[in-house]
Amino acid sequence: MKRAATISGAVAFLVIFLSGCLGNRPVKRPTLEDEARTYARRYDEDLSLGRYHQAIRDAMHSLAIYRALDMGRETGISLNKLGAVRDRLGMVDKALASYREAIALSREINDDGTLAAALNNLAGTLATTNPAQAATLANEAGDIASARGLTIVKARTLSVLATISFASGDLKKAGTLCRQALKLSAGGGGESVRAACMATLGRLLARSGDPDAGLESVKSGLAIDRERGDPFSIARDYQAMAEVQDAMHDMEGAEKSLEKAEHILRFLGLKPDNDDFSRPDP
Repeated sequence: MKRAATISGAVAFLVIFLSGCLGNRPVKRPTLEDEARTYARRYDEDLSLGRYHQAIRDAMHSLAIYRALDMGRETGISLNKLGAVRDRLGMVDKALASYREAIALSREINDDGTLAAALNNLAGTLATTNPAQAATLANEAGDIASARGLTIVKARTLSVLATISFASGDLKKAGTLCRQALKLSAGGGGESVRAACMATLGRLLARSGDPDAGLESVKSGLAIDRERGDPFSIARDYQAMAEVQDAMHDMEGAEKSLEKAEHILRFLGLKPDNDDFSRPDP
């Protein structure tokens, strides 16, 4: 928050400075809006390439400008994105704070789309540590998505609920939710949800006594994430694959899968010992 305040101050100074340079003519609002959109585009690119520390800086810059311009919806979106990249870097407390601020702001301005997305992300982060609260948050996101016809957001809710059920040991419910999410996300734009569900489904199939089918499911999710070019999710897929291979008593295969996951996570600057399979949606 202190960093955001500093950047906001810098933006305010920039407006005053440029106004003076232009003979007291105020800087046109679209100039700063364009700057914020540029940082938002850079965030998307840096996140997809695994440049997470740069993505944080991008999100902070766009957030500061949108706040200075009092653009509520864009501020909420930036907060949710900031939470997502902090989540991936293991900065859990800061990620939770970003999500909660995005939720509070989105409620205030009645931005249901951002509200549902942030609720899902917060639920995913709390899935293993506070499943009851996570389920409440995800169900609220699902209700909003159903009422507004946000199909992919609803699919994301079902995926998060599947993760919660899986973490709580209810494999049957987790499988049902995964299959529902896969059906809903079959259209365009749901690739990340589909990949995550395939990995979760693979893990639960392995635990339910069908590791061969589980391995095929994880491989399908891995193929999607490779097509998407998301290294973070690819690493998580390899971790899921190792779990399935372990159930198949393929110790050599499991070791190789874990090594691949660790190489990717180290490349991204992340700790390879994080076994939380929840995946924030940026």
